[in-house]
Amino acid sequence: MYFPRLDGIRFVAIMMVIILHFASSIGKHFSTGFYGVNLFFVLSGFLITSILISSKEKSISKAYFTFVIRRALRIFPAYYLTIFILILIGSEFIVNDLSYLLTYTYNYFVNDAESLPAHAHFWSLAVEEQFYIFFPIFVILLRSNIRYLTFFFILIISIAYAQVFFDFLNIKKYDYVGLLTNMGPLALGALGAVVNKESRLIKLIFGNIIIEISAIGFLILVLYTKNFKLMILFSSIINLFLVLKASKFEYNLNFINIFLQNKIVTYVGKVSYGIYLYHGIVGKFVSKYIFQPIWDWIPFKQFPAISFLYDFDWIFRIILITICSTLLASLSFYYFEIYFLRLKDKYFKN
Repeated sequence: MYFPRLDGIRFVAIMMVIILHFASSIGKHFSTGFYGVNLFFVLSGFLITSILISSKEKSISKAYFTFVIRRALRIFPAYYLTIFILILIGSEFIVNDLSYLLTYTYNYFVNDAESLPAHAHFWSLAVEEQFYIFFPIFVILLRSNIRYLTFFFILIISIAYAQVFFDFLNIKKYDYVGLLTNMGPLALGALGAVVNKESRLIKLIFGNIIIEISAIGFLILVLYTKNFKLMILFSSIINLFLVLKASKFEYNLNFINIFLQNKIVTYVGKVSYGIYLYHGIVGKFVSKYIFQPIWDWIPFKQFPAISFLYDFDWIFRIILITICSTLLASLSFYYFEIYFLRLKDKYFKN
């Protein structure tokens, strides 16, 4: 199941994460990284559920088995390759965190050190995999009854956000990285997959330019807030709007359509999973051995006309890291991951 403009949405998500990691001057003021991960969660919930409810497989066990194998063939190869690379280069904390990374439980053992390792963001991948152990079973069981399925999604969403606002399980320290709170945006995306079939309701809400402008304007306010509770709730709602809009309708603001369908943007979005995996390694290597030596070598003080650029090194750093990460992700996709994707489509058709 493919929605072309959603590759543009992936581009936005991955760039938000990269900005957090390599543009601290922006990250201090805007919650870009959190927003990017939240957008990935909503998008993932939407796409996976769209696939599950559209499956023609009648056997519950076979439908679940097919889903799990297909997902494993898509996610695991590049993920474990990245961990292997981290071990080879002796990345910081990799030995201590290895057992958690291998078992997708890293979200409960994230290192709190100020110097974050190249795999620090893998907590979000752990959340998704934990969510997709049990979630597809219920979707497959209830897919023939949309009313019950909708109620199930609403129940998960309610539990997740009740935990966020009231911490009824007294596990506040895991709010940011835990499964319970983060299953809210995942389940909201899933709910969007069901709502997406209601054409009249969707057209009424998403055809309105005022709602569209309001959502984008409100997004700026959400990015600016540092309140976790508000961020996770309103980011998810706005992201659900953006994902549904991109999947079924064109934006009223045409420059958004042009952007989301730009060939470079969609390509980066297409390989965004690889970029997400590799950008931590690439960023540390490029910054230390390539960018910083060159940047320090440039005699900015001798050229007053360009001396102001010295304080905007993050712009050039992000461009270089994004290009290098995209190249590595492309190599990974076309010369490694593609073989597993062919197995997925050959032996485990949905």
